[in-house]
Amino acid sequence: MSNPADSLWDTFVENHGCGDLVQTTAWAASKRAIGQQCELAVVRSGGRVLGGAMLVTKRIAAEISVGYCARGPLAEGSCADAVDATVELARSRGVGLLLLQAAPGDAAMDEALAARGFETGCPSVAPEATIRLDLTKSDEELLAAMSEMRRRNIRKALRSELEVIEDGDVGTFQRLHASTAERQGFVAISQAAMQAQWDLLAPLGQARIFLAWHRGVPVAGIFLTNFARVVTFKFAGWDASSEGSRNANEALHWQAMQWARNTGAERYDLGGFDRKAAEILQAGGKLDDSFSKTPGFFKLGFGGRPMLLPQARWQYLGPAAALIRPVLRGALASKRLQRLAGRLRNG
Repeated sequence: MSNPADSLWDTFVENHGCGDLVQTTAWAASKRAIGQQCELAVVRSGGRVLGGAMLVTKRIAAEISVGYCARGPLAEGSCADAVDATVELARSRGVGLLLLQAAPGDAAMDEALAARGFETGCPSVAPEATIRLDLTKSDEELLAAMSEMRRRNIRKALRSELEVIEDGDVGTFQRLHASTAERQGFVAISQAAMQAQWDLLAPLGQARIFLAWHRGVPVAGIFLTNFARVVTFKFAGWDASSEGSRNANEALHWQAMQWARNTGAERYDLGGFDRKAAEILQAGGKLDDSFSKTPGFFKLGFGGRPMLLPQARWQYLGPAAALIRPVLRGALASKRLQRLAGRLRNG
């Protein structure tokens, strides 16, 4: 096992074709700041990192500890060795339920998890589908790929009194975010977790907040991360009742794309997309009218094709596995467990 501050690991993650910010030591530090345990399972050979995973663990009851790894493990060599090192670390920390979700594009790791007995059918610890826009295209090409409505709303926003600026006011953004979460029924990231991410990632150029203001009032905002030439939309906040909030979200994302391109990013990740909807679209099907009222409809309007990502997989590591595993198969699909997973991720 290795110290989470090991810079060799961060270099490995950044250079790995599927590496993600959530596997870095800076992200781990933001988790530790809100009381979660983060440790690195690493596979080495002659001082060289060959694979591993940043594992987050949290005790949720007196005798129950959960561990998860988002977008990992990662491996340059044997995927099986990286999985085994992660399981070994989890067992040594008393983890009963272990959730692992391979990184986008890492089919070999997903296959290795399945071969090691990890099953699908559990709450995700990272998006299972998304849309990525190609920032190497010109503004004209990006706009041409969008829906007519999204393109029109961006142009309206640019002519309006909306002002979009970079702003480190985490408190203002979190209030907008919490309001959106309550309205849309998802688990909001806590103030403490958001502040920790900002404090540890922003100085490294790996996090940015953009706020949209109308006549001196903040009406919407987005929280972005920046890693390995991919800028990812992480969190949103929007006061739909505020005067001047119309088209604010389009204005925010358009400004974010300009900023991302200027930092050298090549992709703009819209931060997740409903997997079932992505499967329907990939199969050439049509979505029903209710989809037009979802965040996915908003994201789809920016152009790009939904891409499927590896699903989360789970394994029970505790005693009496033959008895517990069948019970868990049913329980892990419940709404209650899905909300618990949301709280684990968001602090």
